[in-house]
Amino acid sequence: MQVIISVPGSFHVPMLGGELEERNYLKMIYSTQPNFGSDTSLISNRKISHIHHPHIVEYITHRFPLLTSLIPVNWNDPSRRLKTMLFDRSVSRRLEATEDGIFIGFAGGCLKSLERANELGLTTVVERSSVHIKTQKDILDEEFGKYNQGECPISEQHICREVREYEIADYIVTPSKFAQDSFLNRGFSRYKVKKVPLGTQIPKFSDGKKAQSKRVNFDEDKIYFIYSGQVSLRKGIQYLLPAWDSLDLTEAELIITSAIQDSARPLVQEYQNRKDIHFLGWVDDLYQWFERADVFVFPSMEDGFALVVIEAMASGLPVIVSENTGAKDCIRESVDGITVPAGKIESLAVAIQYMYDNPDERCQMGRNARKQIQSKYTAEDYGSRISSVYRNMI
Repeated sequence: MQVIISVPGSFHVPMLGGELEERNYLKMIYSTQPNFGSDTSLISNRKISHIHHPHIVEYITHRFPLLTSLIPVNWNDPSRRLKTMLFDRSVSRRLEATEDGIFIGFAGGCLKSLERANELGLTTVVERSSVHIKTQKDILDEEFGKYNQGECPISEQHICREVREYEIADYIVTPSKFAQDSFLNRGFSRYKVKKVPLGTQIPKFSDGKKAQSKRVNFDEDKIYFIYSGQVSLRKGIQYLLPAWDSLDLTEAELIITSAIQDSARPLVQEYQNRKDIHFLGWVDDLYQWFERADVFVFPSMEDGFALVVIEAMASGLPVIVSENTGAKDCIRESVDGITVPAGKIESLAVAIQYMYDNPDERCQMGRNARKQIQSKYTAEDYGSRISSVYRNMI
């Protein structure tokens, strides 16, 4: 088996590629990411092909926005979509017939590559990390309409292109039951749509007292809830902040990492000067923040998996997630964490209050969560699962 991967970015491909390389299954990774592979020594440099010109085109169009108007398609984020299309075409021209070859293309950026791979007789797979694109749009349309944020940022042109990818691929790989069901509910067969949950590395933490931070004055007597992910309507920030606000947690603080998206900015403004809520923006040392925190909370409205959830669990944190978060498959209810209905402020507040009021249960859940990831959801576990699925495809 020889696996070729095309990814416009990186996603979880450093882990996927590394695990395939360990098993001698990896033939090549194509990526637009200039530094792809720099964070792992598991993949041979000769098996990583950086396709630079789409990234350069995207950079130029961002620097000179008027150029975007010359792009002859009505895409959402035209410069990004143009980059993806240029990358896709470049990959399609580089593909070759390969014995027992499998081509893996990431959804939304692999139509031409899939067509070429089919011509060459390769087994073709679309990796879809989220739910079906139409299901995703339905969910986001409702949220954007509810909060008067205009149109959902997924264009019909993009949907048509991605749906065509689903149709012509031999298989679709999704990371969760939530994502898989979104395809089954639209008439796809379980034979075509596979479910393969992701894995993660188990972090090693320092012994003794947790380190301090210049951005948060940590108090050992307080409980710290942490949210990590885009601060956006898709990720449920519009429910997390009101849920937090409805509670009187005098000895607790909420840490929010990652950038604030434009659609969420009006909803976030009234909370940004609160002493009990910390908006940190993007952080490079997320595992260090997990080490300092007590509970991870992630009330997403739509996530095919959300790798950050099992990263938090691997760090020894109990988790609170929504039912629309695919990583809920990895959580044993009231053992590793709590699952709440998506978009329900009161249910989310109840779960937060429970974690606050029950320190012994909270700590035990965190220990359970780490053991759960160690036993079933490591990177090696993922590598074994995905390799087995790929072998069965050919």
